[in-house]
Amino acid sequence: MPSGVYKRKEFSAEHKKRISESLKGKKLSAKTKLKMSKSQKGKKHSIEHKQKISESLKGRKFSAEHKQKISAANKIALTGRKLSESHKKALKRKWQNMEYRKKILCIATASAPNEKEKQLLGILESLFPNEYKFVGDGELMINGKIPDFVNVNGQKKIIELFGDYWHSEERVGKPREEHEKERVNIFSSIGYKTLVIWEHELENIKVLTQKLKEFHTI
Repeated sequence: MPSGVYKRKEFSAEHKKRISESLKGKKLSAKTKLKMSKSQKGKKHSIEHKQKISESLKGRKFSAEHKQKISAANKIALTGRKLSESHKKALKRKWQNMEYRKKILCIATASAPNEKEKQLLGILESLFPNEYKFVGDGELMINGKIPDFVNVNGQKKIIELFGDYWHSEERVGKPREEHEKERVNIFSSIGYKTLVIWEHELENIKVLTQKLKEFHTI
């Protein structure tokens, strides 16, 4: 064999299992993780291997911290990435499937309610006890959208809490008023009245209280 050329060593299934067992619960250093990551770059896994990975993850529950790390890693991985037209069409077809859409949205809201949602829920409970329920965890979906709060005492009313950053024009690509109207129209198509509350409105309880009372008594 020529100098500098090494043949990749293949391990038996039993040997791989012993290695896996020895690593359980062991914390790897940042240097080791970096080496492992570099060794995987450009490596293509077989369909069989991908299926095994998928099976091993079924039913596994991740902590909120772990989910945030995965989300951050995905954002970095996708930054500047250009998708092919066929890839875009495939994603669009998947998104048309309501079960798939619900699954993705539920994963995205798995850590809800967040602090702002808890704050608004507390205000709603103090003003209208047992009238509004948080459903932003995916319990309710209307025309592909998951509302934040819904009235559970006979009124077809929804209250949405829009984050100042996540629902800004820069993020959604449309003016605030248009964005609000679009969400209101989606829910009104099946008879719901919707009130949109913006994150910064939580800072003025007096004005917010009046706005909520007016909506509730319509």
